[in-house]
Amino acid sequence: MEKRIWSGRWIAPDVLEHTVSSAPAPAMIRSFELENLPQQALLYLASGGYHELYINDQRPDDRVLSPSPSQFDKHVHYVVYDITNLLKAGSNQIKILLGNGWYDCNTATVWRTEHTAWRDTVKLCCDLE
Repeated sequence: MEKRIWSGRWIAPDVLEHTVSSAPAPAMIRSFELENLPQQALLYLASGGYHELYINDQRPDDRVLSPSPSQFDKHVHYVVYDITNLLKAGSNQIKILLGNGWYDCNTATVWRTEHTAWRDTVKLCCDLE
């Protein structure tokens, strides 16, 4: 299997806010145009917390609680989605709902995750071609 070196830019909110009254599940939405349909379209999605992916308001599969947790200060897992059949010629939309998972847990737990080194606002990295 070929080893791929990833590069990307983490996407995050402008304001870091950690309060009980924080807005629920941020949604990242982007519209884009396609002149022609690709033969195959794979989306590699990494997030520190959980995410839900929608392409043109449709989920590519029935996964929940993705990606699996990792040791966030060392590596972040990603999920590969085949979105070929969800794309259309013309206007398309990608929407990603973000959730904390263990990455940004602000609830006191016996594991003290509210004090972990990786605790930060949820971010997202996409590799787009």
